[in-house]
Amino acid sequence: MTDDLLFDVPEPPTPVERLLVLAGDVTHHNDALHLFRPTATSGSTLGAHADSAAQLAHAALTAVQAVHDQQLSRAPT
Repeated sequence: MTDDLLFDVPEPPTPVERLLVLAGDVTHHNDALHLFRPTATSGSTLGAHADSAAQLAHAALTAVQAVHDQQLSRAPT
């Protein structure tokens, strides 16, 4: 292994890229909820959906904060 590969780490995604990934995750979550049919034995599945919703909410707040924290350049007037 060469030293070049040791430091070949991809850059973290930009806030916009994070929002696009989050949008896909929300779509998958909503699709799964749409297909969910509650039964008497579906408590663990419902719990998994609730956990997924909580993770999506946290990711959304993190992404919004990242966009908010970005320093926007002033548009020329």
